[in-house]
Amino acid sequence: MALGCNSQKRPRTKKPQPSQKNIIVQPLGVKTPLEGFFSRYPKFRFQPSNSPVAEFDRLCETYDWERYNDPKRRAAREDFHFAMKGEFDSLYGSDEKDINNWHKLCFVLRIDPLPDTLQACRAVSCRFSEPPCPCTKSSSFV
Repeated sequence: MALGCNSQKRPRTKKPQPSQKNIIVQPLGVKTPLEGFFSRYPKFRFQPSNSPVAEFDRLCETYDWERYNDPKRRAAREDFHFAMKGEFDSLYGSDEKDINNWHKLCFVLRIDPLPDTLQACRAVSCRFSEPPCPCTKSSSFV
């Protein structure tokens, strides 16, 4: 057998090849929901390469918000949650009944081959959740 022959199956750890429907595109010059959230705080310089949660904690330190019982922190935390949901929805879609949205998520999680059904997409993507999500049990999400 010649080297480089593609007749063998690839290991599951390799990144799957993208299809047009799995490519996530962010328009240039348009603020993401997280960028919009953090831009409301002029003393804070958002670093998008960092974890959003770490950036939120850094924001709280910048503004000296108390960890507990601080109404400004509580309000910011609620807005942060909405921004995180908006960020997720803008990347993967907000319709949980659209298999193409699930395929985008599975692609990013390097699940190969992509599951054929919504139930299979939910089940396999929940393996990556910490703590494990109740995706495969009866819930409003399923």
